[in-house]
Amino acid sequence: MTARVVSNLDKFTKALMHVQNELDFAQAVALTFTAKDCQAAGNASMTARLDRPVKFTQIAMAIRPATKGSLKATVFAKDIQAEYLRYQETGGERRPKRRAILVPVKGSRNQAGNMPRGYVAGLLGRSDVFSGRVGRAEGLFQRLKNGKLKLLVAYEPDVDYDKRLGMRETVIATAHRQFPRRYAAELDKLFRS
Repeated sequence: MTARVVSNLDKFTKALMHVQNELDFAQAVALTFTAKDCQAAGNASMTARLDRPVKFTQIAMAIRPATKGSLKATVFAKDIQAEYLRYQETGGERRPKRRAILVPVKGSRNQAGNMPRGYVAGLLGRSDVFSGRVGRAEGLFQRLKNGKLKLLVAYEPDVDYDKRLGMRETVIATAHRQFPRRYAAELDKLFRS
């Protein structure tokens, strides 16, 4: 009488690897959907926390999706928007890249509260406008017909910002709330298939 024992460990290992592969895929999908939820929440908070943000600012958030090889999704502000939004996020002092920061005076803002594109160049092309210092003020001035001077754009050595956005907190709260739901939904799909 002969007894023969054969191991099917190879098949079992392959089956486990397949299950792990499917779990990684489900997690990557859940992470990517969660990142998209965070992106939407971040962009929505721009409108809620900033005064009349332009469309370019309202779509500042972007994502890098997760993959099976890198189970990590990233939510971030696009480069150009991040440059000016960081002061709204963290507060603090902004120093000029060159000599001064151009700050619009009340009458020189568009409906979003910013200086219109080409505004300074247009002013400097006029014969009744000059750049300089008058008293303690420095900036672009207009010579009025009555001889008085009107400050159009001020030159500031630095500008202080208060923390207003709370984008990091919004993204983290959204991720904590959404990921368990998203992952459970992906696992449900996986086990039903």
